[in-house]
Amino acid sequence: MIHLDQIRLLEGKTIKAIELINTLREENKALKKTIDTSQARMEELENLVQEFKSDQDEIEQSILRAMKNLEQLEDDITKPESKKKTTSIVDEDASPEIESESGSLIFETEPDEEKKQELDIF
Repeated sequence: MIHLDQIRLLEGKTIKAIELINTLREENKALKKTIDTSQARMEELENLVQEFKSDQDEIEQSILRAMKNLEQLEDDITKPESKKKTTSIVDEDASPEIESESGSLIFETEPDEEKKQELDIF
């Protein structure tokens, strides 16, 4: 036969179990919310990393283009000077013309004073 004490003990254990289940459900909801927040933040950070990589690639390409332009500028500056020097040394009485890389004739002219100063910088 079942005694009243056994029923009360069973009821107490049932109430504790229900409280524990409710506590675990609340904790589970909080953990799911934390996971959702963390995943959203992770996606945001992944987007930032992707943007950073894209920006880095663009910066790298810009630097490479700038270096190429500087090399070309340096080549353009140094090539005419060396041709001018060799032309004037070889024959000062000759016609002031030189042959360009494409084969056409270029007539040498004296650069104005401002251009001379610019070239002196380099």
